[in-house]
Amino acid sequence: MIEFNSNWMFSRDVSSMMGTLYGEQNVPVEVMLPHDAMVLEEKNENNPTGNAGAFYPGGNYLYTKTFYMPEENIGKTILLEFEGIYSRAEIFLNDEFVTGSHYGYINFYADLTTHLNYGGDNFLKVKVINQDVPNSRWYTGSGIYRPVNMLIGNEAHIKQDGLQITTPEVDTEISTVETKILVRYDGAKRVKAWLETEIHDEDGNVAASEKTPVPLYRGTDTVVRQRIFVYEPKLWSLESPNLYS
Repeated sequence: MIEFNSNWMFSRDVSSMMGTLYGEQNVPVEVMLPHDAMVLEEKNENNPTGNAGAFYPGGNYLYTKTFYMPEENIGKTILLEFEGIYSRAEIFLNDEFVTGSHYGYINFYADLTTHLNYGGDNFLKVKVINQDVPNSRWYTGSGIYRPVNMLIGNEAHIKQDGLQITTPEVDTEISTVETKILVRYDGAKRVKAWLETEIHDEDGNVAASEKTPVPLYRGTDTVVRQRIFVYEPKLWSLESPNLYS
């Protein structure tokens, strides 16, 4: 995971009806994410957000960023995770629409893979729409108010948010760990891969492991389930807070 929070340029969206009100005042400035655009607006007791929104108006905004993508990443899957944009968002890369979000309180992913210019610069644009206020019972802010991360994976990779771990049986003699893993494959040919899971104790030693064959087909998601046994585990307690990873 690569932090993607620096060297963003911020401005009001002058293509919108509200943006034209700012005229020459709308000069792009460099910002670091997370960023709240609402606090840059002018408070007014007549603004419809009321006291819950600290009397700030809504607005529409643009965030842009230019970044280089090495040729060595051709064939890999490249995503951006936006942890939170309020309230609606549209994502463009090199003037092509990638994806959007209509809810400001959840994270979402933009798959950049097929839109990238490998071996050259790329122009990323995020349009934020939050002019229809009030739309919440409390102060929300506006803009990219949570961090952004870049995720780079191979053709076969564990899908984002694709790992579930449970411990249905816990005992001092033997404990059971069950995993449910979602594997994504974007390669061109059918292949047979192996998925290996290791459980490490607090000293970094392998306490248990499981290796499972996984047939992979182009453009598919495959669910892999594993059942792993940990013998004589060191259980967690207030007196002995043992942890595994």
